[in-house]
Amino acid sequence: MGAIYRYACPSCGYEARVAGGKSALMMAKTQTYQCDDCRELMDLATEVVDPESESGARPDWILVDDLKCTRCGSRNVRIWDGRTCPKCGATMVEIEGDIIMAD
Repeated sequence: MGAIYRYACPSCGYEARVAGGKSALMMAKTQTYQCDDCRELMDLATEVVDPESESGARPDWILVDDLKCTRCGSRNVRIWDGRTCPKCGATMVEIEGDIIMAD
């Protein structure tokens, strides 16, 4: 089960709902990235369950090697440091109590 948090920048007002780092869902492992072209945060799948693997408690995973921004399609993405606003460079804060749980 993964969790999605709301992050906000007190300097410019930018907000994003992302995991804030590594996370895992039933069929994918994710990581929070920032796009250096459109300057948005997003969670991208870094590994997905191999559909050919045996079902069970330990499925086989396939690495995703073609990471793209979900908003603009750019490949100019990098792992978010968990604090820096992609819009203005100020420090973002997690909004306490605003959590979405996901499978």
